[in-house]
Amino acid sequence: KVFKDECIYTFDTPFSEGGLAVNLRTWQGVALDMIDLDLQRSGGKGLYLLQKFRREEKQKPADEQEPTKMAIGVEGGFMDDKWEIIKEYSLLAISASGERSTLPYPSQDLPILVSDVCEAIEKHQGVQSQEAVSQWEEEVKESKYYKELVQLPAMKKISPSPKDWKCEKSGDTQNLWLNLSDGYIGGGRRHWDGSGGSNGALEHFEEEKAKGNFFPLVVKLGTITPDGADVYSYAPDEDNL
Repeated sequence: KVFKDECIYTFDTPFSEGGLAVNLRTWQGVALDMIDLDLQRSGGKGLYLLQKFRREEKQKPADEQEPTKMAIGVEGGFMDDKWEIIKEYSLLAISASGERSTLPYPSQDLPILVSDVCEAIEKHQGVQSQEAVSQWEEEVKESKYYKELVQLPAMKKISPSPKDWKCEKSGDTQNLWLNLSDGYIGGGRRHWDGSGGSNGALEHFEEEKAKGNFFPLVVKLGTITPDGADVYSYAPDEDNL
């Protein structure tokens, strides 16, 4: 494994002021002020690939279309990355006496073995990158019930303060959903293993449905912004929304 994304001792990254130095022997990244500690494990001398990265904002294409999907890096989604990453590399050599010298990389003057190791580290995806999800996609679907959504007259005022929100059935204060028809606040779905929410919002929908009322749309409290919100439909024919 190559730990080239973050210092193994601190939170420094290649974007930090001093960059990140990757030990060519252990393939572990360390911040410059941690190298002395790292050298204690390396016999007091070592070679490091020094990575220094910076971000520069990309120019937005003039013909770029507005996103139609809640997605990144796919057609119809958001721009994959608005930043261009400028990467600079060099070789840091530290002798047994503690003398430090910086050599250019890539360079034809470097030994082939050293160049090959540096190239392998440079091209390796890195542990954090391997573990991260590189792309996600969630297509925005439109509920067919929103146009004729029943909205009863408001019988209560919902506090703007999250500390006042709670499930009207269980009293839970986490993972709460507001019914867009009658203003009922209920807990989210309970998972098969008993974790998750209290199921209050779903049970309320089913109770009202048994009375002849169809109130399928709910919004997750805490997600409402001027740009949108997390809305879910309990309608059986829209359980994939």
